[in-house]
Parts: sequence; structure tokens; C-alpha cells
Amino acid sequence: MRYPPRMDDTANTAKAAPTGWLDALARSEADLTAGRTVPGEAVRRRLRQAIAEMEEAEAQRAADPGNAVPGR
Repeated sequence: MRYPPRMDDTANTAKAAPTGWLDALARSEADLTAGRTVPGEAVRRRLRQAIAEMEEAEAQRAADPGNAVPGR
């Protein structure tokens, strides 16, 4: 069985990773090593907030007459 490359194998992932992801991963690993974590409820609350903001933006976009999809 072939396994995917390790998370710290940047030789294969550096080209494919979006800008800043490897730096963000390194900062996250350093935070975790130092014991700096965020409670799960805080993460879930932020995710719910982000989803609500995306839904609101989509509703506003859909309500804009300039975004109407023309009929066939």
C-alpha cells in the first residue's frame, strides 16, 4: 500500500500548497508544541459565524436584480 507524503515533507508539497499555507502550518505546530490551543467551542462558534456571513452575502447577491440568471 502506498501512503501519502508526510505532512512535513515540503519537497513534494511546497509547489502545490497555496501561498502562506506552509507558514501557517509551521506557526500552528509551534503553537501546539508550546501548549497554546483554542477551545473547541470557540472554533465552532467562529465557523458558525463564518457560515452565517457567507449565507448573508449569498442572499444579498441573489437578491440583486443584476445577478438574475436569464431564462432559456
